[in-house]
Order: sequence, then C-alpha cells, then structure tokens
Amino acid sequence: MKTFYIFCCLLYAAGIEVSSIKVEGFEGGEVSFQCSHRLAKGNNKYLCKDSCNDREDILVTVKAGGRAASGRIALVDSGDGVFTVTFSHFQLSDSGKYWCAVERLGLDTFTEVHVTVKEGTVLYATVGAVAMLTVLMLAIIIRKHRVNIKPQPQVCSKSTDGVSADETEVRVSSRHTAIVFLEKHDDRLGSESNEADEVSFPGFRG
Repeated sequence: MKTFYIFCCLLYAAGIEVSSIKVEGFEGGEVSFQCSHRLAKGNNKYLCKDSCNDREDILVTVKAGGRAASGRIALVDSGDGVFTVTFSHFQLSDSGKYWCAVERLGLDTFTEVHVTVKEGTVLYATVGAVAMLTVLMLAIIIRKHRVNIKPQPQVCSKSTDGVSADETEVRVSSRHTAIVFLEKHDDRLGSESNEADEVSFPGFRG
C-alpha cells in the first residue's frame, strides 16, 4: 500500500492528469476536444488508443507548436501545454477509450478520453426538417410577392380620341387657310374675267 502511494505521488509530480475527458458526437460529423498538460510547452504530444502500451497504439504524434494528422485524426499543439484533437467523418468504430499523452523523460503523462459515437439518424432527421421548413417559408414569401404585384390595367382608345387640342387647332387653322385661299382665288379669276370682257380690238367698234 505504501509502495502504491509513493507511485501515485511520483505520477502526480510528473504531471499526470487524473481527470478524464468525455466526448460525444454523431456519425458522419466532426468533433474536437482539447487536452491540457502541465509543464509540457516544449514536449511532443500524442494520441493513442486502448491500453496504449506499445508504439503501435499511438495514432498521431505532434511536435510542440506544430500540427500533425493521420487519416481522419488531426492534432494541433498551441505551444502552451494544450493540444487540440479533431476527429473528422466520425464513425461508429471510433467509439472507445483513448489517451492524450505527453512525452517526458522517464514516464509519459496521460489523460484518459472516452469517445462515444451516436448514429446520425437523429441528426439527419433534424437537418431534413430544417430544409423542408426553409423551402416552405421561401414558397410562402414568393407567393405573397406575386400577389402584391398586380397587373396594371391598360387603357385603350381610338386614334381620334388621342388627338390633342394643339393638333385639332392646327387642322382647323389649315382648313380655314384653304378656304380663304379658294375665296381669294375665285375673286382673282372673276377680276381677270371682267378685264377680258373689257378688252377691245382696234378697228372693231360697235
């Protein structure tokens, strides 16, 4: 018992995080979570699965302040002892126990992570309902817009009704001018006729 207590104290001094992280997500989605370790700014970090006893269990390793990815898993180190783990295209097989770890001289430190992937039927149903509601709202808006736009009545009139007062005046004035011209022309013809009657020829007097 005393040996176990000393071992726990050594692990705490080395920076072991005793708390665990729980992560949940839907199938086909993307999930991110952060792992924080003390005194680990310049250390390499890695993510491993299951027992994490062998190097084969290590999924991704990232250097301090860097970024690394393997398959659908990416690690980003912020350089302050915290690194972010991202799972893309979540799958049901991703469910299980993982470990966020830090490489140290002697013993590495770990934080336990429990990942749970749920089937995406609920998510897909929610997305489908939102899409249908959006389409319905757009249809209502378009219908209201069409009702508000009423066709303007067109007024048709005969060509004579559309004649302006100025055009009528011009027509009357032109007609009056023509009548005056005819009257003057008739007077001129009458005077010429009288003059022709008064012409006399020498040698022929009545």
